Amino acid sequence: MQRDRQHKMNMKENLLYLQPNILITVQWKESLPVHQIIAIVYNTQTGEKSFYFFNPGGPWLIDKGDDPKTTLKISLYGIQKKSSRILVSNKYIISPASKGFQDCVLEGHTEKNSPLNIKKEIKPPLIPITVDQRVNKTTQKSYVVFQRCTPLPRHAEYYIQIVRPINTRVKASPFKEYIQLKTCMNNEIACAWYLESGWQVTYQILNGFLTEEINELAIAGASDVASFITHNTKDDVQRLFDMAEKLRGESFTRKKCTKSIPIPYLYRNKPSNHETMLKAEETGIISKYLKDKNGDQASSINEKIKGLFFSASANKKTKQPQEFSYFGNYRIMIKPELLLPGLNLYFADFYCQGEKKQHYVTLVLTTPDSLEDRYCRDRLVKLDINNNNFLYYQKKIGYRVTKAMLVEVLYTEDVDLTKLRSKKSGFVEQIIPNRNVLGRGQSKPEGIPKYTSCDKCNLH
Repeated sequence: MQRDRQHKMNMKENLLYLQPNILITVQWKESLPVHQIIAIVYNTQTGEKSFYFFNPGGPWLIDKGDDPKTTLKISLYGIQKKSSRILVSNKYIISPASKGFQDCVLEGHTEKNSPLNIKKEIKPPLIPITVDQRVNKTTQKSYVVFQRCTPLPRHAEYYIQIVRPINTRVKASPFKEYIQLKTCMNNEIACAWYLESGWQVTYQILNGFLTEEINELAIAGASDVASFITHNTKDDVQRLFDMAEKLRGESFTRKKCTKSIPIPYLYRNKPSNHETMLKAEETGIISKYLKDKNGDQASSINEKIKGLFFSASANKKTKQPQEFSYFGNYRIMIKPELLLPGLNLYFADFYCQGEKKQHYVTLVLTTPDSLEDRYCRDRLVKLDINNNNFLYYQKKIGYRVTKAMLVEVLYTEDVDLTKLRSKKSGFVEQIIPNRNVLGRGQSKPEGIPKYTSCDKCNLH
């Protein structure tokens, strides 16, 4: 057997031993770019699964167990070089009747069409993991970093399993799966692949090591199976901006039609008994809070920056804030000149919430070099307050807003009610009559996602 094993290794084939009397040779075509192999072994007697991660060099040893009646069902997967995409191999059954050795050939480039569930039948200790999406300053591409909530051992090895079953921008998408061994540095595990924007990604992080005796992957811990949506890139936001501009232009058929109206106030509605308003009565401050998931599902500001939303769009006939409110009976109204000067303005989103419903443009106001400003500058499209078509300032006329769609502004600072109340003008508080409070009378905590079937505001 030793001579036979040496002979096979010289042929650059990979050996998988199950018992001295059963030898399996694993090989693959030269054209198949494999740099690692995963073996999943199912023991029919015990009902247990074992997971093995092998380098192509071999030799490999898998424990069959002491029971001579044991039958093993083995699935072998080759992992593609560079992209680490999982390629399919055949499945094999090793039964008591097996004699000599069998050839298991990895060949073909067919992708898997179902997830490789490593954790299904084992319960390792839970590793708390959070996801952070960052922007490469040089390439402007987004990349994903997995962070552990508690310190990670330096240079520990982690397997990242990525499954991308859903493209949020199309009705159907091909199944893709990746797996990669990464070394933890600075309490972070960087994703090995560039993940395109607008994908719902399901992932799991496995902390494991290869045992010296049998090359078996011993799992010391694992994260929950969780998911996130990859953020829109700055280029994506530019495309949304262009789509909003196109719709704005199409909204005015008459050349002499007034395309904008003055902004008398930036105004905000909340229920007077809302917890944030009750707190504001105590402190005199309306504190900013984390943005919800309203709008584009892949928006990079969703649940990432804090702020307070204001409406900039007035009634087209009265040129005043709308008499009704969908978000509560307490309203504050602030003259734009009290908030806008000196702030940076960004275009963030363009969306609608249903067929034949109005479109919204989301703008973000940030204090220069603030935490929110540094976040937005690499992800959103910066606008010139004196030269854009959505919300702008014009000398001798003042602040104006487009009539083509509703414009909402995320103001990324707290609002000091005490300070505003001390001013002689420019700030108004009012209670809206109950008959003018429509719908739910407050916003949904999670927000309302973009209507994905609209061909005017969706990226495809």
